[in-house]
Amino acid sequence: MIFSWFKNRRRKQLFAKAFPEAWRKTLERLPFYSNISAEEKTALHGIIQVFAAEKYWSGCGGLVLTDEIVVSIAGQAALLLLHLPHDYFEGTDEILVYPSAFFDPRDREDMHGIVHAGQSLSGQAHVRGPVVLAWNEAERDIARGQDGRNVILHEFAHRLDMADGYADGVPLVAAVDAWAELMEAERTVLLAAKKAGRETLLDQYGADDPAEFFAVVTECFFEKAEYLKREHPELFAAMSEFYGPSPTARGD
Repeated sequence: MIFSWFKNRRRKQLFAKAFPEAWRKTLERLPFYSNISAEEKTALHGIIQVFAAEKYWSGCGGLVLTDEIVVSIAGQAALLLLHLPHDYFEGTDEILVYPSAFFDPRDREDMHGIVHAGQSLSGQAHVRGPVVLAWNEAERDIARGQDGRNVILHEFAHRLDMADGYADGVPLVAAVDAWAELMEAERTVLLAAKKAGRETLLDQYGADDPAEFFAVVTECFFEKAEYLKREHPELFAAMSEFYGPSPTARGD
């Protein structure tokens, strides 16, 4: 109880602090920032201040962390929380940032039952543990703009998915069965397109499993909402109900 009181008091103090001008300039490099309202920017700034202060940030593989790196990551993670009830990705206490792809030595079984011995990754999220990111990939996503591919959004979407302890593509939503049914139907369509060699709006990596599908759709929702609405209207509606308005759907 006392710990909770101190935590809430500290968060209020962080929200009340003036947002650093250098941090604002970093946010202006992010493609979504100019598309959100003044009120949303104020709320985003507060989330970033808390997120940056409460998480333990580690540069790995020789990477020296800068404010630009921290704010760029925190800003995009905060975007997911902007219209959600949340506790700042509770369970993720540490953000590990590598200069480029990092190697995970653990065996992984793919959708075909084939076991792969380790893999090189640009991002990774753990149910109770850190989010790990490759900074060069994150920088490329910022430079490419709104192309529907964003490793930071992808990995923090996994963390929202894992809020109930499971990476199953079903975040904390009211209508669990309806959500799961829609997502699986849409993933089946994506998988069929992948097998047929057809191009798709959604990254075909999302066909691999429900958790990856939710993360991939999150990327598309925040970066190419108008396209998602046109090609997958039910999916767009479900994501809008969960996340609130997308900064790339302001004209809708």
